[in-house]
Order: sequence, then C-alpha cells, then structure tokens
Amino acid sequence: MRDDDESFNSGAPASANMVGLLRKLKSAGKPITLSINGQGKLEVADDESFRLALALIDRLETIEGIKEGVRFFEEGGKGFTWEQIHEEIQRKYGTPI
Repeated sequence: MRDDDESFNSGAPASANMVGLLRKLKSAGKPITLSINGQGKLEVADDESFRLALALIDRLETIEGIKEGVRFFEEGGKGFTWEQIHEEIQRKYGTPI
C-alpha cells in the first residue's frame, strides 16, 4: 500500500461519475485508490503507468535472474562450455546453430 494514498469516493454511482474519475486519473499522473463506503480499495492506473509498471517488474525479474546465476557460479556451480551447449541443442532439436 502506498503512503500517499489518494482516495476517490464520491458517493455517486460509478457510471454517473466515470468522466470525473477519468479526469482525476489523467491529472494525477499516478494510480488512484477507489473505495466503496471506505471499504474494498482498488488501485486504478492509466495505461501508460500500468505499462511502465509491467516493464519495471520484467526488468527486476531479469536482474534477479542474473544475480541468481552469479551466486550459482560464485558458490562453485559448474557451467557448460559452448561446445556442450551446441551439442545439446543439435541433439535435442536436430538444428545446427
């Protein structure tokens, strides 16, 4: 949960206040929190912010995978030579590289 929570709870039916919600979302430049009677919070983000968040998650997962590989080798893990990888790919897929 974010510390800078900004709630949007107009008390009006959602369909009646959709234009106001979209304007607030666009002007906020960050996700906003929706709630019904102060309960059931929901974070809503514009498309650009959502895509950025997905890209950042992907990047963090990639970095973590690289760190895990480095730890493996630092702890004495055995890697493979290019020749071993090449032979395995040819054996498994019957495809020259």
